[in-house]
Amino acid sequence: LKDYLQCSVLDAKKVEGIGSCIDVVLVNGKLREGDDIAVCGIYGPIITKIRRLMLPSALKETKSSNQYFSQPEVVASAGVRIAADGLEDALAGTSLIVIDANNQTQVLDAKKSVMSELKTTMDKINKTHYGVAVHASTLGSLEAIISLFHSHDIPVAKANVGPIGKLSAMNAKNLFAHSSYPIERKVVCAFEVDINEDAQSILDEAKIPCFSHNIIYHFLDSLKKLEEDAKEHRKKKAEEKVIMPVVLQVLPKCVFHTKSPLLMGVTVMQGILRVGTPLVALKSIEEQVPIGKVAGIELDHKEKDEANVGDEVCIKVEAASGSQNVLYGRQFDYHNQLVSKVSRSSIDALKENYRDKLKRDDWKLVLKLKRLFKLDREFDA
Repeated sequence: LKDYLQCSVLDAKKVEGIGSCIDVVLVNGKLREGDDIAVCGIYGPIITKIRRLMLPSALKETKSSNQYFSQPEVVASAGVRIAADGLEDALAGTSLIVIDANNQTQVLDAKKSVMSELKTTMDKINKTHYGVAVHASTLGSLEAIISLFHSHDIPVAKANVGPIGKLSAMNAKNLFAHSSYPIERKVVCAFEVDINEDAQSILDEAKIPCFSHNIIYHFLDSLKKLEEDAKEHRKKKAEEKVIMPVVLQVLPKCVFHTKSPLLMGVTVMQGILRVGTPLVALKSIEEQVPIGKVAGIELDHKEKDEANVGDEVCIKVEAASGSQNVLYGRQFDYHNQLVSKVSRSSIDALKENYRDKLKRDDWKLVLKLKRLFKLDREFDA
């Protein structure tokens, strides 16, 4: 036994008939009833006086009401229950220090010391990136989760020790409120902590999932699934903006209707033709005639959603409501290739969601169309 105190908080609780208590492991030194102590709390340092020291009774059932007996002084090493005022917010996994409450310099130093462990862990949180919110039962488990997440490139924007209450839920709701916050990061990860009904209602109303696990690696599985779902969600949303690159050649003997809705046979020369693609006829580099959007594709008398290079298909093209009616044979004919009218936002959507679907030749066509329509922002496919 050495002359310095080494004592760590294991748990904080309220015990009926006794009040707020902490269970600690006393590794070195001694504790006495009446000692002034400092511990790290959820909301700041806790300075209090030991009212009662209790040791577990030998060979007692854990559910026994007399499982602990009082002891005025405890010497290491031992598991001890300490009763004192204000301990319900003490953080498990932090150190306990004995102080002289009348020595203000010592009190200030003790406050800084007990909170330094929490600060060290919180400093690992990268608040400059959109990240998840984490709640853990102890400071040690919180640090382990943050380290695990960082090793898997999962940013943590907010972290706390202890149960999830109404205030924590409101903080998470406000944190995730920004419209640009990634869906896969709008989540609360709860490790071995409870969430009260009010907090759960707030999260449910805000559609914020709360993953609760007792094994930290299970969070990786849950977050991976959430990320996959978010990617699919973004892809579906991008469908509204996506315009596939395509070049079509009109088959002159297969023009069945010369005004909107145009019905004509075409060959897909390059790229991918999809329903909904806006088309323009190229009379020259400078003269481009918008003819409408592809409303239908038919191949071998069967309706299709898309057609690929080499396919000869019949397409239905409808002019936009209120736009000038374009006539085949007057504004354009089979001498003019038809190309998709890509936009800057459609190119961005392609790069974000369709890198794997498009071939190298397709990306080359995107680049050509980008230049044709003078979309001069840098392109990095």
